[in-house]
Amino acid sequence: MREYLRNIFRWRPTSTDDLDQAEQRILDHVKTPFKTFYVDIGQGWNLDHVKIWTLQMDASEPVNEPPLVLVHGFASGIALWSLNFDELSQNGKRSIYAFDGLGFGKSSRPKFTFPRLCNLSAKERALKHAEEMESQLVDCMEKWRSQMGGKLNGRFVLLGHSFGGYLAAAYALKYPEHISRLILADPFGFQGDSQQEVSENGRITSAKQYPMAIKMGTKLFLDILTPLSILRASGPWGPKLISNVRADIEAKFSELSLNETTQTDETINQNDPKTRQIGMIMNYLYHCNVQCPPSGEIAFKKLIHYTAWPRMPMLERISSIAKQIPIDFIYGSQSWIDYETGYKAQSMMPNHKVDVHLIKGAGHHVYADQAYEFNQLVSKICSNAVGDKSYNRERNANDEKSRAPEARDSKLKERKPFKIETSATRVEVN
Repeated sequence: MREYLRNIFRWRPTSTDDLDQAEQRILDHVKTPFKTFYVDIGQGWNLDHVKIWTLQMDASEPVNEPPLVLVHGFASGIALWSLNFDELSQNGKRSIYAFDGLGFGKSSRPKFTFPRLCNLSAKERALKHAEEMESQLVDCMEKWRSQMGGKLNGRFVLLGHSFGGYLAAAYALKYPEHISRLILADPFGFQGDSQQEVSENGRITSAKQYPMAIKMGTKLFLDILTPLSILRASGPWGPKLISNVRADIEAKFSELSLNETTQTDETINQNDPKTRQIGMIMNYLYHCNVQCPPSGEIAFKKLIHYTAWPRMPMLERISSIAKQIPIDFIYGSQSWIDYETGYKAQSMMPNHKVDVHLIKGAGHHVYADQAYEFNQLVSKICSNAVGDKSYNRERNANDEKSRAPEARDSKLKERKPFKIETSATRVEVN
């Protein structure tokens, strides 16, 4: 009753408590022990304390492989990795870290400010703002890693999905010394606008392939609003709206709902017919994405054109990633993301180790569409990271340093890159 009365006076039926409960409801299905907490990365923007919501799974025994860090996509959060945590951690034998990105989920939501740059054209100004926004997001990830310390002082495997894949690649460009291996799962923001009026592979590759009405509508919308403004403006009808529009996402996580016979959890307001019937995944995504301010959306908007193509396509820069970092692209065979981009990256990087993997039957949410296949593939990639010379050299150095008390807290010296043989094979996961 108290929840019902509180929602009467709120246009959007949400609060930070609602988000806490929605997240916990999903994470309760994770069997491997974990802990969640905030990591304070210091002062920034308009905030005295910028905090990043973090999930950590510690390995139950020493293992000869780097930890795995997961970076979620746009409008998401750490709970959407719930189909992956147990298998990727090998039931507690591999260290796993995940966090809500700046401006998303339960992490801080700063108010970003940008210089006017009146001396530049609108196009040049937008590009400068995109460069600054990307740098701030990547530096935030590095501050988080630095504050975490421990195993993340050494090299780790970095896995990013969708927009998280874009940020993971940007991080590897700027801070390669921390990366043992880079995994990009259906990454967004790699391919720029092809400027072709007709698609060669059936996927939309240019804004020129949009109907004029869509181009005009998206331009008017994104010039004024952020991507999820309609959801917030929908007020008490928002939960049903997201549930109806993205019912497919709820279905991807049906495995988590098998133990729940009805949606009668107190985390959903059962006294309000507008919110009663939504599933736990939609409930979580709703509360993730109607918190204010919409900092994550603003950051994302700065990085894209109104047509949703990136202002700074990662494909044009990825060959600058350090050669000692192996890269794995993982695509869903039915995704709207063009998997040919991965093969283009592979051909552009003859001196890098680059593999492209297709998971049949999976769409953009490849980690959930075919969770078992995805987990098996990622686990195999992580296990192979044991053999990466860069990681083993640093691990041995850490062991030596740990035996010297006077140097226990000193930083490892940077090591020169080494050459890895090129991989140019297509790998399909059935």
